[in-house]
Amino acid sequence: MDDVLEIADYFGVSFQACLFRIAYRIHAIPGNTEADELRKRAAKYEPEKKRKRRHMTYTKLYAGLIDCYQEQLAFKPTDYARYVFQNEYIYNDSRMEGLDITLERASEIVTDLRLNMQNSIYCSVDKKDEVYMSIAGHYKMYQEIFAEPVKDSLDAYYLFTLNKFLFSHYPYPEFGGSLRQNNTLVLGAKFETVDYHEIFNELAKVDGEVREFFSRKSEIPMSEYVEHVARIHHKITVIHPFPEGNGRTSRAFMNVQLVRAGITPIYIKVEDKKEYIAALSRADQCADYDELYEIVFRLIIRSSVNLQKECLFTGM
Repeated sequence: MDDVLEIADYFGVSFQACLFRIAYRIHAIPGNTEADELRKRAAKYEPEKKRKRRHMTYTKLYAGLIDCYQEQLAFKPTDYARYVFQNEYIYNDSRMEGLDITLERASEIVTDLRLNMQNSIYCSVDKKDEVYMSIAGHYKMYQEIFAEPVKDSLDAYYLFTLNKFLFSHYPYPEFGGSLRQNNTLVLGAKFETVDYHEIFNELAKVDGEVREFFSRKSEIPMSEYVEHVARIHHKITVIHPFPEGNGRTSRAFMNVQLVRAGITPIYIKVEDKKEYIAALSRADQCADYDELYEIVFRLIIRSSVNLQKECLFTGM
């Protein structure tokens, strides 16, 4: 059964399909191979649990899907896409950071900001409620990300602009976009952040990769570009350039890279946080990005399907 699992993973097919093929085409499964008995044996083996223990992923399968359907996954920042995506993203990313807010309340704040702009009650720095200040900053970040016309250039130092936007509605907005000035321990992480003296040197390396891949985005498969985006996301979490807001800023920058390449942006549901953190930890410990690739691939497909479904439903 272990061999069947390895073969199924190699060819990107289901365990059961591979088991039946091997049993009936090359007769290499010992014991009772009646159909019902094979299904029972497969269920008892619990292939999905075995896959997770061995850190096997469906990355190859998702990469193939992404490349085959890249035209359908193309993204243009329409008003409707902005509205739907901002509500979902801001709600889930706020929850990822531990803010206690409902989807309805997040949507209410985003809608008020969208309709009233600078006259929104949530733009006042006199409000000391961190939920409001954080969501207002999130909203400003995503107004910039979805701005048209979509910019045809990109560099890693755009991180500073995003971090400034994130803290633009806090009492001391000048805090945003400033580099950390000490070494930080990230609780729960499996890595040490880059020494703060080396932040600019490490960002320069990341910037070279960002520029190179962005310049070749139309020449390489979409899956290859997306894998690059996932790796850059992990590298930025290790560099940890800012005193606060590194997670929100690095996830926003991931979407900047996707949107400017014409790819559907993503958001991580709070329910998926544990899996997302585990994938980053796997990259920390083993330099194995497959689990992170799989998550990002899956989220791109989910976001694209949700946006298309909503557009069809509303007739837009």
